[in-house]
Amino acid sequence: MNDLLEKAGSSKRYRNLFGVTLGTGLGGGIVRNGELFLGDNSAGAEIWLLRNKLDPSLNAEEGASIRAVRRVYAQRAGIPFEQAPEPRTIFEIGMGHSEGHREAAVEAYRRLGEVAGDVLGQALTLVDGLAVIGGGIAGAHPLFLPALVDAMNGVYERGGNPLRRLIPRAFSVHCPDQLEDFLASEVREIAVPGSARKIPYDPFKRTAVGISRLGTSQAVSIGAYAFALAELGRG
Repeated sequence: MNDLLEKAGSSKRYRNLFGVTLGTGLGGGIVRNGELFLGDNSAGAEIWLLRNKLDPSLNAEEGASIRAVRRVYAQRAGIPFEQAPEPRTIFEIGMGHSEGHREAAVEAYRRLGEVAGDVLGQALTLVDGLAVIGGGIAGAHPLFLPALVDAMNGVYERGGNPLRRLIPRAFSVHCPDQLEDFLASEVREIAVPGSARKIPYDPFKRTAVGISRLGTSQAVSIGAYAFALAELGRG
């Protein structure tokens, strides 16, 4: 993303990243200034324990995971949970490529996107960086990513006046129009107090969400290798 921003002539650069895995469960990870953030108890970014926006009595993982997709599909299709197909099949149904209850499939992934988007809204309020999504059902992003970004860009009602859910505006890098807007430069020069210097400044606060191009196993392997190298370097 930083390379794309540079080519677009923007002075904006990112050093922080929040990663999400969507699969059997809902996982998270924080990269801060290029280094993995663990926390004092090695329990940083446990986003699966955040509240579920659509059912606050449950944790977020119950709304953004394989079983969540199957559960909603079964409920909407009027079938027992045990008869619900696997998420890949539900995705194919939702895209119209396989037979099944299409409305149920679309809604199952839309709800996942809304819950995951609310989770990312909370996470990026603290981290203030980019977001990347991986995991076993990340490939279904055509059905859940629009709802996820909409949730991040949602609003609270405060005395009749809307209040943005997230200070930066969120964009999907997989939507050409949104990517173009994300890369758009609003660079201006500001003077450095006490000197004649001027530096470029881009005041447009924004974040972007993308889907990992790596498979889960490869991403874990590369991440573990990079972490080990960083730890060796400290010695």
